[in-house]
Amino acid sequence: EVAIVCELARELLGPEHPVPWERFNDDYDVIRDAIAAVVPGCAHPGVVVVAPDGFQLPHGPRDSREFPTSTGKANFAVNPLEWVPVPAGKLV
Repeated sequence: EVAIVCELARELLGPEHPVPWERFNDDYDVIRDAIAAVVPGCAHPGVVVVAPDGFQLPHGPRDSREFPTSTGKANFAVNPLEWVPVPAGKLV
């Protein structure tokens, strides 16, 4: 729920935080505009979200198998697994 997230953010981050939590809480279009500013394929404000079966944003790998890399292919990296010591009786 937007109201819960916005209230938690205001309390935790304070009123001087640059994210307009109060405006997000008051108007979902403000949230959509913020998303449109940073998510490729969601470039127009007021994305239509009132559809019986929902909506999907454009997704290159899913829609056309295009990846925004120099080769046009997916890049994968393998990193060593780092084990974190866990004291007895504790969970991570």
